[in-house]
Order: sequence, then structure tokens, then C-alpha cells
Amino acid sequence: HENTLTNIEILRYLNRLSSLLFALARYEEHRAGLNPTLTREAK
Repeated sequence: HENTLTNIEILRYLNRLSSLLFALARYEEHRAGLNPTLTREAK
């Protein structure tokens, strides 16, 4: 039982993975010369 992953470990892994994928996507947009808007402007 000591070698099994806990739910919190899985959630931490998925959180880190999603952060990495987000950063890689922003990097690729930068390399492609795109200027994405990540937030909406206030009205």
C-alpha cells in the first residue's frame, strides 16, 4: 500500500502538467508571432 499513489499526488501531478502545457502553449504562440489576449478588458 505504500507504493500506491494517493489522490493528492495525482492532483499535484495533473496541476503541474497543466501548468507546463499552458506555458508551452504560450511559448508556441510567442514563437508564431501571435499576441493572444489572456484576459478581457474591463468595461
